[in-house]
Amino acid sequence: FLSRFLKWLALKVEEKNVIVATNVRVDEILFRDGVAYGVRIGEDKLEAEYIVIAEGANTLLLEKHGLRAKTSPRDIAVGIKEVIRLGREKINERFSLRDEEGLAQFLISPVFGGGFIYTMKEYVSIGVIYKPLFNNQVEARDVIEELRIHPYISKLLRDGIPIEYSAHIIRESGYRDLMHKPYGRSYIVVGDAAGLILNTGFTVRGVDLAIESGRLAAEAIEKTPPGEEPTLYMKLLQENGITTTLKKFRKVSTILSDQRIYREYPEIICQIFEKIYTVDEFPETLNESLKKVVGGKTSIIKLIFQLLNMVRGL
Repeated sequence: FLSRFLKWLALKVEEKNVIVATNVRVDEILFRDGVAYGVRIGEDKLEAEYIVIAEGANTLLLEKHGLRAKTSPRDIAVGIKEVIRLGREKINERFSLRDEEGLAQFLISPVFGGGFIYTMKEYVSIGVIYKPLFNNQVEARDVIEELRIHPYISKLLRDGIPIEYSAHIIRESGYRDLMHKPYGRSYIVVGDAAGLILNTGFTVRGVDLAIESGRLAAEAIEKTPPGEEPTLYMKLLQENGITTTLKKFRKVSTILSDQRIYREYPEIICQIFEKIYTVDEFPETLNESLKKVVGGKTSIIKLIFQLLNMVRGL
């Protein structure tokens, strides 16, 4: 659980005599002659040799200071997750697992887009990646409920107790959203704010990249005198393989923005298998089933070409 980990991490930081101030909103980054020297918190000012900007996906501060362009609504999604306590015995029985085994499933829906379910020893996590621009008729808070009451999911989670709920904005434009200069004189940008989010098409990774970028930022700051640009930071991100990996999956965001993935393609696949496995007096060949299902929607050649492009991008 991320919240528990962050509390533990905060305690470790405080052991080093660092002050952790929560529920404090930073209204402005203070600059003098192009050099960041502090932040404004309401009427108060807090000065520092270096400013680490880790404001997450909603980059209001960076946009306010012209350090980042405003994100298009089509590139924004909302990740919603619930953790449900079920107990090891029920999890093993319902998911056909043995001790020390786990299960993760990737889900697709025309309602919420992508989703997931995975098991832990005593808990099950379910979640969705919801794009409001695709389906603005459904409130974000109702999307996770839609998943939980699905007949397949509800049977697995029966008698479970929800213990955690979280929601998080996700920037989905991938490599093109990466800041090519996530630093300036006495400031540095890390995590989601810098565009360090990896969507492979099957998993979305942000926490681990945020932690690692924070570590690399600290290393760059340590080796850069105050008032200068920590150019070493970008070099460390490259050497660590983070920017290279983001570039490798640069086509994923374009592929996942195609609504056919969530609506047409799953419908076509389900209809094809329904025809194949329906016992009829005169069974159809796969080719016949494919032509009947696809006919009128698109051509078989076009469909194969589209699927090949998807596979190449993923």
